[in-house]
Amino acid sequence: MFDKSTAGVSMKILDESEIKSSGATTLGNLLRGKVSGLSMLSFDNAIDGSTQIFLRQNGTNNPIPAVFEIDGIIASGYPEFLDVTQIKRIAILSGLSAVAKYGSVGAGGVIIINTNLGNFSLSNNKTRGEESLVKGTANISAITEEEVRRNWPDFLQELYRSKQLDEARAIYDSYESQYGTNPNFNIDAVNYFLEYWKQESFTKDLLSIALNRFNNGFNYIKALAFLMDKYDNQNQSVQLYKQLLLFKSNSAESYRDLANAYVQNGQRERGKNLYARYFNLVQEGYFSEQPEALQQVINTEVAVLLEIKENQTDGPLSGLLDKDENKTRILLEWNDDTAQLDFQFVGPNNGVSN
Repeated sequence: MFDKSTAGVSMKILDESEIKSSGATTLGNLLRGKVSGLSMLSFDNAIDGSTQIFLRQNGTNNPIPAVFEIDGIIASGYPEFLDVTQIKRIAILSGLSAVAKYGSVGAGGVIIINTNLGNFSLSNNKTRGEESLVKGTANISAITEEEVRRNWPDFLQELYRSKQLDEARAIYDSYESQYGTNPNFNIDAVNYFLEYWKQESFTKDLLSIALNRFNNGFNYIKALAFLMDKYDNQNQSVQLYKQLLLFKSNSAESYRDLANAYVQNGQRERGKNLYARYFNLVQEGYFSEQPEALQQVINTEVAVLLEIKENQTDGPLSGLLDKDENKTRILLEWNDDTAQLDFQFVGPNNGVSN
């Protein structure tokens, strides 16, 4: 979520009160007349996905349409599926400096939409500590777990307040018809039911449905794989990482994820063979980008897998293992491998550092 006062770039913000008072039933009608320079290619009732919104003309005969980022996910086209009544906030970024982080995909501008399903907090609800955190000042306090939960999507807060499986199922069913096509909704729901009702037949059916949804979505499948890791469903985890390797066979990360999944699933020989295949491909220059941090992770995993002592390492492993046993490596994994993130660490005194 962009904070207009601290972002340092020009943007137009439509807040929840302005959205509700508009009375608009479609996204196009909501944006018309509220954003200068906005134009649309077709009417809102187009059902073939051909509707396009333009924020600027770029001085050419072939203007580039804006893209939509909805709760952190870039939509592949005009979001016909979006329920206007569920929109809480819209930020319109049209200037080149404002959309620079999006690269070529944002060349026509970006329309950022936060919905009731999104995990965010409104700027006017920020605590003093959160406001300082946004501005990057020192000596601030971390927000509590309770404060984090207040910013959860409405349906997720209801689920975690439920006490019985039947109550949780009723809450899920009441939202599923409207949000079942949303990847975030499915991931959050699966995570909740695996955490509290893992052995129930409903949870197993729900997981089966989730595994068959969005099976062409790389980020969705990887998020599901992380959940399978979290809840020790290693057989399913391996199958998902196989899918991901097929999706991105030129990605070093795909090889590492599947090799590591094999090892965690007790299939050590398969893990060894895939790590070996990875090292051969590295020597052949197969991977266009080779993150150093990922290589260090792989080196450590292989050394542990092969029970190699530090004084026996050579080749690609030499010099890359941590020589100080008192040091700890923290491995942070994300389901979107194109994401650029800032991490904050909370110290014993509850202070935050970047």
